[in-house]
Amino acid sequence: MSVYRPKSGDVVAFGFLWSWEAERGHDRGLKRRPCLVLHTHEQESGLLVRLVPVSHRPVSKQPSIEIPKAYLHGAGLDGLGCFVIPSEVNSIAWPSRAYDRQLLPKGKLPGGFLETVQRGVVDCDRVNQLNEVDRERLSREIVEA
Repeated sequence: MSVYRPKSGDVVAFGFLWSWEAERGHDRGLKRRPCLVLHTHEQESGLLVRLVPVSHRPVSKQPSIEIPKAYLHGAGLDGLGCFVIPSEVNSIAWPSRAYDRQLLPKGKLPGGFLETVQRGVVDCDRVNQLNEVDRERLSREIVEA
């Protein structure tokens, strides 16, 4: 049995932690939701994985990128319409032993759409709208507190 190794463009189920949940003191996502693997970076201990959430509707007052309906099935998403929220990012180390940080593969989005989302994240960062939750740092802060 091979071990799943996330790749950019993969859609996974993940316990995403929104920035406003982290600000309220939560240390894990309140629900497992589809997320797009934005990119991965090799480190000594494994991979650093950055993910953006997928929602059935746009999040108020935040940029949203609609996933074309033709891509939903290949991404393992239902046909109800889905939006990627490029202003919200979680970063995790992979592999992880933490239950709430498991990545369960669902499907894949095409490279052209991934590039659109990556540009959206860069644009959000440029105008100070990017909210990134570093789950590893957050865990260390809670343990040390």
